[in-house]
Amino acid sequence: MFIEYKNCIYCKSKNLTIEKDQSYLENFYVKAIKSDLNLSSDNLKKIKIHKCNRCNILQNSPWFNADTSLKIYSNIYGQHNRNWTNLINFMEKQLKPNHGFLFNILTKNIKVKNYAEFNSPFMGLFINFFENEYKKNKSFYKNFSKNILNYLSARQTAGKSKNFQKTSPKKAKKYLKQINNFKNKKTKKQIFIQDGN
Repeated sequence: MFIEYKNCIYCKSKNLTIEKDQSYLENFYVKAIKSDLNLSSDNLKKIKIHKCNRCNILQNSPWFNADTSLKIYSNIYGQHNRNWTNLINFMEKQLKPNHGFLFNILTKNIKVKNYAEFNSPFMGLFINFFENEYKKNKSFYKNFSKNILNYLSARQTAGKSKNFQKTSPKKAKKYLKQINNFKNKKTKKQIFIQDGN
């Protein structure tokens, strides 16, 4: 789950020192990561901030490995709202963003095994790949969309009551399990989307 970084991730220098201030802050994202990955605060406190004495960049080590990072950006940070209108329009009305013939040209000339969109989800060809993978009816898309929106709503705790905040992780876990069960039953391929800043 974690990987040690001995060198600066930017300039590759080995001249790293641990920062004095190692404040551990529990916010929405940290709580979500702990909940979805079944981690304790002690696990996360092992992550230390290091400063590169050559280029002054700050980095964490140990840090999450590639597979765990993928889970974090695919599921845990999934509540970001950027460009969700495209997804909602597709799920409710089967409307896709207009990219002309790009999807047809791409899939005709390149065998795409995995597809991801970084930073701006649902602006590229994700919806086209999704539709191609799940050739289903309107009812199917609406039900799948409902599970996703329930999951995202359960994760939005800002300004909510203490009771909502308390029950939110359990609800989110339930919806995430339903989404994962759905993915495992319906497809052999995996298509990932990441939204990170």
